[in-house]
Order: sequence, then structure tokens, then C-alpha cells
Amino acid sequence: MFSGSVKLQEKCKHCGRSWTEHKGVISEAHLQTFLQQKQKSQEDKDKKEAEAKHAAAAKKLAKKRASQAVEDDWLFGQDAAKDEPPKLEDDSDDDLGFRMFSAADFVNSDPGPPEPNRQLKVVNLIDWGECDVAQELAGAGEATGSSASTMAPPVEARHTPPDPRGGGEMNFQESFGSAPNLAPVPQPGNQDLLTEIQHLRQMLADANEEKDIQVAIVRDEVLEKQQQIQELTRQKSETEALLREARQKIENDASHTADAAVPEQLAEVQQLRAHVAEAEAKLEAWETKDAATSVEIQQLRARVAETEAQLEGQKPHDQSEVLHLRARADEAEALLKALQQRDPTAQAEANRGDAAPQDQTSEVEQLKVRAAQAEERLQALQQKDVDSSAELQQLRVRAAEAEAQLEAMKHEQQAKQAELEAWQKKDAATSAEVQQLKAQAAEAQAKLEASQATQGAQPPEEPSAEVQLLRVRCAQAEDRLEALQQKDASSSAEVVQLRARLSEAEAQLEALQRSTALPEQHAEDAQAAKALRDVRMHAEQQLAWILQRMGVTHQAAELQKVGRAPCV
Repeated sequence: MFSGSVKLQEKCKHCGRSWTEHKGVISEAHLQTFLQQKQKSQEDKDKKEAEAKHAAAAKKLAKKRASQAVEDDWLFGQDAAKDEPPKLEDDSDDDLGFRMFSAADFVNSDPGPPEPNRQLKVVNLIDWGECDVAQELAGAGEATGSSASTMAPPVEARHTPPDPRGGGEMNFQESFGSAPNLAPVPQPGNQDLLTEIQHLRQMLADANEEKDIQVAIVRDEVLEKQQQIQELTRQKSETEALLREARQKIENDASHTADAAVPEQLAEVQQLRAHVAEAEAKLEAWETKDAATSVEIQQLRARVAETEAQLEGQKPHDQSEVLHLRARADEAEALLKALQQRDPTAQAEANRGDAAPQDQTSEVEQLKVRAAQAEERLQALQQKDVDSSAELQQLRVRAAEAEAQLEAMKHEQQAKQAELEAWQKKDAATSAEVQQLKAQAAEAQAKLEASQATQGAQPPEEPSAEVQLLRVRCAQAEDRLEALQQKDASSSAEVVQLRARLSEAEAQLEALQRSTALPEQHAEDAQAAKALRDVRMHAEQQLAWILQRMGVTHQAAELQKVGRAPCV
């Protein structure tokens, strides 16, 4: 019943539940085995926890001893502490406040039973030579000792309280009396030392008690947490058992339901396969018909291409063709409206037979022919529009170039005209200067002739410097005048050439403007092309809608025949 594995032996092989849920079913041998294993595991767990606590306490005590001074060994009892088992609680007295004790507190305290058989060991930690006081303070010391002796009983008659950290008890007076090599101790020093020791031991006892209480509280909390953990573990195991039971039940129900529904599902699958085969056959028929239609469209496109090649170069009557196409579009719209009106009775027409689909097929063929014709005319107009656009673009480029050349010629002519005007102004100034020089020369010549007439037959003298200067200036002016006249003649010829070129450029520009205005005559062609595009789009929409309606009508007829919709 239970598995032989170590990890899974507590669970049943049949139901998967724990052995604790098999009361009356599990054998006594298995029960004892499980109980022993459970008890052994609990003991091992407790042993490990105790060892861990013991190791932690020993480590803590060793750490405390390492930090403890050598002078404190006699107070805490180093030899006795070696035989004492380590404590689990914390012996620290850091949180214990300081307070004063009186002699009455030590009188009322319980000294505890003595242990005379214990071997005592005394370590002298006091240098009595340093404790010697002056002679004037001896009287005060005796008075203090007498007062202390009246308040407390003799030291020899009382025993010290037990040391909580030591293994036994010892008499403080006997410990000092057992050392023969020590000098006698004065009574006041012994009493003060005993008081301080009792105070420190009381502080240690209080600290130990407080730590015991804290440890007990922590242990109670740990036990409570362990109980909560055990309760949660038990609830988890119960929940897992319920979950396994529910899953097993669901699997059993599902298996029974699946076994019962298998024949029905097989029948339905066979029926669906039959419908799928029928739908595939119909789809193949439609694909064959579509292929034939595609072939016919290719043939029509070839005929259109031949017709377009024959009609290339002839200007079509675009306006009449557009009107004709619009009339055909109106006919298609009327046919579409008729189909839409006839749509509610599509089911009845499908019941009568395949006469309506045949009529619709013929109408679709007619629409295809009309759409092909419209497409032909549209392509022709588009081609013409493209050619006209290219030619118009070329003419515009040539016109722009001619305008730029004309502007350059105009600027050049203006520059030449300005230069000519400047030369003319210079020519006029030079002519005036030449006339003035001629007048001065004539005046000088007249003066010369008059002087010669008055002097008679005297030999001619050399002309004066002024006359020579006038002659030189006159010659220079004549030379400049000739040069200006030559430049004027050349500038006039160049201006004439520029004017001729300007007139030619203006003529070319007018010709280009006239040729640019020619494409405007094809506005009707553009309108016709746009109308053909609209007709084509409308015809395509009508064709798509008619094909969709034909498919719906045919499907409705087939469904009416079969009596059931095919499985998608």
C-alpha cells in the first residue's frame, strides 16, 4: 500500500494521502514504524537544537573570559568556573543600575550551607605596604572600626553568601586566617572589602535572575511560534490532500465524459468533413470560372492594345466619347439600383433555380466589356495627357531660357546705350574744344599776318611758344576727334546688331508663348480623362458589388439545397 522509498514511504501508493488518514486500514507494523521514525526525527531535531545552544553559550562564555582581566579571577572564581557547566542565559550586568547597600542587608541575607571539605586557594592581590597610614590617622581608624563592629556581628561568626558563579561557598575570614604568611589585617579594611564583595555578588544575582526571566520569555515565544508553524504545516497538508482529491475527481469525471462524447464527436467530425469536401469542390469550380474570366480579360486587353496601336495618331472626339461613357455609367447605375431593389427577393430567386445567376452573369459580362472600353479610352487619354505635359514642360523650359536670354540682351543693350551716350557727350565736348582751338589758331594766325605786314620785308621769325602749344593741342584734339568718331561708328554698328538680336529674341519669345498656349487647347482632353477615371472607378465599384451579390445569392441557393451551412 505504501511505497518503499524513504522519502515517499509515508504516502499511499493508491490515493497519495498520508498514513495518518488510513485509520483501520494501515497495519500495526507500518504504524509502529512510522511512529518510531517520527519520534526519532523529533529527538534528532531537539538534540541538534540543544547542541547549537550549548555551542553558542560556550562560545559566548569563552569570549567573555578572553575580555576579562586577570585581577577579576579571584572574584568570579576562575577555578570553580572551570567545573561549572555553561549557562544558556546572558550573565551581563550592563543594564543593572548602581545602588548602595547597608550592613543590615548583609545581616538579613541567607549565608547558605558551608562546605568545609573544599580545598581553599587564596591569592594575595593587595600590597599591604601601600595600605600603611600615618600615625595621626590611627585614632580615626580605630573609631571607625569600633563603630563598624557595633553595627555588625563578629566576622568570625558569619559566613559569606554563596557565589553564583562558583561551585561552592567559602568563609571570607577563614580564607584570610588560613594563610599563615599574611600579616594581620585591620578590622576596618576587612569590613569595607566584605561590604563591597557582598554588593557585587548581589548585583550579579539580580542580573542572573533578570536574564533568567528574559530567557524564559524568549523560550515561551519560541514555543508559541513553533506551535503556529506546526498548525500552518498541518493546514497546508490538509489543503494539499483536498486539492489532490479534487483533481483526481475532476480527472475521473473528465475521462467519463470524454468516453461518452467520443461517438457523437466522431459523427460530427464525419459530417464536417463532408461539408468541407463539398465547399472545396465549390471553391474549385469558382476558381476555374475565375481563371476563365482572367483569360478572357487578357484577351480583351490584347485587343485593346491592338486597337490603341491602330488609333494612335488620330485625334479622338473626346467630348462625344465622354458623353457616351457617362451614358454607359448611368446605365450601370440603373442596373445597380435594380439589383439593390431585387436584393430582398434574392432567397426566392435562389429557390427558383439558377436563372437569376445566369442573368446576372450576362450583366456582369456586359459591365466588364464596358469597363474594358472605358479603360481603353482612359489609357489613351492618359497617354495623350502625359505627352502634352512633357511637351508643355519642354516649351516652358525653352520659354524660360529665351526670357533669360532676352533679359541679358536687354541689359547688354542698355549698357551699350549708356556707353554710346557717354561717348557722344565726350564727342560733343571734344568738338567744342576743337572749335575753340581752331578759333584761337585763326586768331593767332591773323595776329601773325598783321605783325608781318607791319614789319615789311623782315625775315620771318620763329613762332612763339604759345602758338606752338596751340598747334600741338589742336593736333591732339583732331586725333581724339577722329578716334571718337571711329568709336561712335563701331558703337552704332554694335547697337544695331543688338537691336536685331533683341527683335529676334522677342520673336522667339512670342512663338514660344504661342506654343505654350497650345496645350491649353487640350483642356477638354484633360476633362475627358478625368471623367473617364471617374467612370472607371464607378464601374469597378459596381462590378465588385455585383460579384459580391452574385456570390451571396449563389451561396444562399446552395444553402437552400443543402439545408445546412458549411463548416468554416
